[in-house]
Amino acid sequence: IRPKILLGVINRYVEHLGFRVILIAHDKKIVGNFSEAKEKLIGQTIRIEPQIDEAWNGFVVQQSSGSKTTFIREHSAIILKSFSDSGVKSLRILRHIIEDVGRLHDAMSEKQIENRSASAQLIEWFVTVNAMVRNGTLTREQIPTRYKGESKSEDEKFLQQLVTTASRLGLYGNLFATEMICDGHYDIVSLQRVLEKSFAFSDPSDIPAWIKVWNRRRIDFDESAEAIEKLQSEFQNLMHDDPGVVMHMFALRIDLAKNNLLPGKTAQSIEGECETYIDSLALVRRLPNDEAFWRGSRSNLDDIESHGYGFMGVVHRATGNPEGDEGRAVRRLFEFYKNAVIKALDAAIPEQRTKLFELLYSDIDQFQTTISTGEFRQTPVFKDMAVSEFVDVILKVPHENWHRVTAAIRNRYQERTNRSALAIEFPWLLALDAEIEQRATLFANSNELADRLRGEALSSLFPRELREWLMSHDQHELLEPAKIAELT
Repeated sequence: IRPKILLGVINRYVEHLGFRVILIAHDKKIVGNFSEAKEKLIGQTIRIEPQIDEAWNGFVVQQSSGSKTTFIREHSAIILKSFSDSGVKSLRILRHIIEDVGRLHDAMSEKQIENRSASAQLIEWFVTVNAMVRNGTLTREQIPTRYKGESKSEDEKFLQQLVTTASRLGLYGNLFATEMICDGHYDIVSLQRVLEKSFAFSDPSDIPAWIKVWNRRRIDFDESAEAIEKLQSEFQNLMHDDPGVVMHMFALRIDLAKNNLLPGKTAQSIEGECETYIDSLALVRRLPNDEAFWRGSRSNLDDIESHGYGFMGVVHRATGNPEGDEGRAVRRLFEFYKNAVIKALDAAIPEQRTKLFELLYSDIDQFQTTISTGEFRQTPVFKDMAVSEFVDVILKVPHENWHRVTAAIRNRYQERTNRSALAIEFPWLLALDAEIEQRATLFANSNELADRLRGEALSSLFPRELREWLMSHDQHELLEPAKIAELT
């Protein structure tokens, strides 16, 4: 009903029928010139504020589980404060949040529930973000799980506090945390595992030394000193090979040297020691083998993390200025690390290629799976291979299986994530297409009917859709003509 018509009906009740009418409305959201009509029609205006404290008990008693109700009541102060800090005033949203805190309780382990201090931090983050998302003041893309640098406005500072809390809880950058709030999907296994490893929920004796060093201003001096000594020992004994831990350890050692906490060490000497560490990992074959990350477009410092600790936050605090001398040293180390990983990955390619060709002859189904969705789906096994050699191999495969080879090549490059990791193979693909066309032409010009039939079948070996995709995108403009010529 349009406001004008509705007000006319109310006027009839008041002026003609003598009724007393109570009108409940959000006058700032009513469309049209309401203020003028309000002045003529409305006698007394009473501002309504939600009575959160009074509504609280009624919402809580609706929880069915006794332990769940106890958990909510024990954390009532932090729930109400976080709800208030979010700026949301809707009692409907408060009721849903209480229900969601109950679901959060059900997803936590008994040990985690008993850790009241850490649970309070989790609830503070969960309630605040949940309220803002439900109110529409925070979108799923804006959920603060990434380090944003120095904050300027009060809103930015408020969100940055949530980022810090998320980091301590291990929720930094975790997709399931967003799904929990936005989609109502509580991944119990992931939540419990991440919380168990987080700084907030971990048993002090189980917290890794580098995390204690990162948080050294929050813990006892003696404990901090012990953590620094342990970090040094772990570094000397090559204890870590997880990329997130390794890069955090490097940046923190630069930070310690800068603050005179590693006597006799400088950022420059630390950088040399870290390069030696990487070389040692390569020597004992403990470098990572995540092809998609290290070869893909997302292989940068922003995406390095461990135990919920995003790397750029460490770089910012450890160096003071990511663009300064120490910050540049950390970035050089990452590039050194990346180059070492790619070199190790490349060294494994000949052996992987041999395995693939064995499958091509012995198990065409397994060959198709291995290069398109399996073990080598993001490994550029073909990047330096002469295309003539590849076509020679295909010609030895029974021709009734050629269509399976076509399907394998097409499927290999269909997924966007695969394309990112395999972009280095684009010159090879164009060279392969040209080689197949040349061979097919030679067979087509033969005097032997069998050869002409072979040429006909070979001409359709390269996936048409892949050819069209390559030639319709800018990628082919970036390929090196000399590289294509070399491969052919």
